[in-house]
Amino acid sequence: METYVQCSDCDEHIPASAANCPVCLKVRTRQEIFDGISGNETPGKAKKENRFNAALWMVLGLAILFGGFKFQRHQAGERARKEKINNEARAAEEKLFAQQNKQQEAEEDKKVNPARYTPLPSKSSRVGVMSVSSDSPPAPPKDPDHKADTHWTVSGEVYDLVSLKPIPGVRLQFRAKSGGKSVLGKTDSKGRYRVRLIKSGIAYQMKLKHRKYSGDYVEESAVPFRDQAKHRRMDSYRLFLQSPLLHVPLSPPEDEDVVDHSFVLLPYD
Repeated sequence: METYVQCSDCDEHIPASAANCPVCLKVRTRQEIFDGISGNETPGKAKKENRFNAALWMVLGLAILFGGFKFQRHQAGERARKEKINNEARAAEEKLFAQQNKQQEAEEDKKVNPARYTPLPSKSSRVGVMSVSSDSPPAPPKDPDHKADTHWTVSGEVYDLVSLKPIPGVRLQFRAKSGGKSVLGKTDSKGRYRVRLIKSGIAYQMKLKHRKYSGDYVEESAVPFRDQAKHRRMDSYRLFLQSPLLHVPLSPPEDEDVVDHSFVLLPYD
């Protein structure tokens, strides 16, 4: 009994032993003839379905790759957007900090030199002053210590406890325990700072901030850390990391006008 199979091209039923399709004249291979006679021939529609499925999987794979590429671009765009926002916020903070410092310096200068900010009276409102003759005794010289300064001029250095290098860009905040406006300062390229604090028995709490440090600090000791041996300094560093740091508010004697107050910052462990 003759066995029939489907042509892989035109799907026409043809004898399994035929060398070529009598309809589309497709030449059949020896493997196709053998599979057809033995009953293992894959029908033409099934082959087409296999090819369709393969093409479908290929399209699906390309879609996944394209989606992954789009997702990566989206993620990169989000990272760039967040970085831009952070940079703008940092720049705004720097600008605000500079404005506060400038305003604070202007207020301090106005208190120290009020005459500089007092407008001159008009010519019509000025009062004549009698000149002093040369026979009059000269006026006594003013005592420079007659009136004490109403502010402390606090300055110092901020440096790394381990490397002993000065740290520029450290922001210092001096806040009065009794309340009121904080006094801000910032170290220069050599790690130096200078602020003016109102006296009147006010004690100030201090905070130090830098983007590369945790904010933990220690006041300079009687023997400066840079003058201590390295092993002793490192022992102090490990002790500071393991113990809570307590800070005494800054309150120099009121008869002092210039105060030297330095700090060391603790690097990340």
